[in-house]
Amino acid sequence: MIRMRNFGFGYADKILFEAVNLELNPSGITLLTGSNGCGKTTLCRIITSLQSGYSGQILIDQKDRKNLTTPVIAEKILYLKQEPSYNFVGLTAIDNLLCWEKKFTSSDNEKTKILSLLENMDLRELSENPVWELSSGQIKRINLIALLLNQEKYWILDEPFAGLDHKSAQTAIEIISQKKSKYGSLIISHQNNGLLDIIDQKLEISDKKIIENLL
Repeated sequence: MIRMRNFGFGYADKILFEAVNLELNPSGITLLTGSNGCGKTTLCRIITSLQSGYSGQILIDQKDRKNLTTPVIAEKILYLKQEPSYNFVGLTAIDNLLCWEKKFTSSDNEKTKILSLLENMDLRELSENPVWELSSGQIKRINLIALLLNQEKYWILDEPFAGLDHKSAQTAIEIISQKKSKYGSLIISHQNNGLLDIIDQKLEISDKKIIENLL
């Protein structure tokens, strides 16, 4: 689904990527690692059209990313950013999830489904609380529900386990694992949390390249 050909990117004072040729596993789980500042988050932003100015070519479903609009890419790829509050697009948990599902008016059925998902995450009592009253961990768990509402997209998840307690981290692993072999995922993580047991591809950014490590 996502392929890079002679891909390169850098800032005025630093080259991050140079002559990268890579294909991400379209239906498996890919783990991306690398040192701080090597370009992991930048790569996510480039793929999802939040960052421009790269050289070479990125293909999404065999179409040049430069010819795809951000809304078109968003129909194919769900990107959860590292900072949990940056993923919030509504004032409350339930408003946010209705937006993620593109249901901007809440029917009783939609609201009941989302309230059930919130209850499974121990968040039902906070469904109407404004975002500024929620902790980082609570927002992270709401973001996990957003994944459940977008299972037919490729997921790009930047540090999805950061700020989660052990129980929530295991729930995240289960959600990611259940999607395996249907639609792929690219995950940036410094934490294991059992992730190594379910991944199909491991990549590392090193010396301006993206190297595929054998599992």
